[in-house]
Amino acid sequence: MELTRGWRLAWLIGALGLYLLLAGFQLGLPGLHYDEAKEAGVNALELLHQSPMTAFRDTTISFLGRRFPLMVQDYIGALNVYLAIPLLALTGVGVPNLRMLSLLTGLVTLVMVERAVSAWIAYDAALEVNPQTEEKDPSVHLFWPH
Repeated sequence: MELTRGWRLAWLIGALGLYLLLAGFQLGLPGLHYDEAKEAGVNALELLHQSPMTAFRDTTISFLGRRFPLMVQDYIGALNVYLAIPLLALTGVGVPNLRMLSLLTGLVTLVMVERAVSAWIAYDAALEVNPQTEEKDPSVHLFWPH
């Protein structure tokens, strides 16, 4: 049974809604952990409030007279810091607000995986059977000639 586009969209919206419900339930519990605060919270708040930067091992880059962190811990870049700034500016400062970044990243990842799998399945279904050999894959002739 092949689903129409409307049904596929309904399933996708339902799955994303279920994800948001389950992943977002009590987003503020059990409180902020050290790595969450260190990897996104502290530097994001300093940049948001234009406070002096306490960069990890003083790894910063200067741009327009401000210092921006490059690293937040050993082997951990500052991408989460920069992604958290607009979210914290819009929603305010708090544990659930900081964790919303991970929730939204997961949501975007689920949509991208769905699109990739849908394209892959559509491509697979679009392959036609060769009427002469009744084979889908032309590599069959390369490895097993008749």
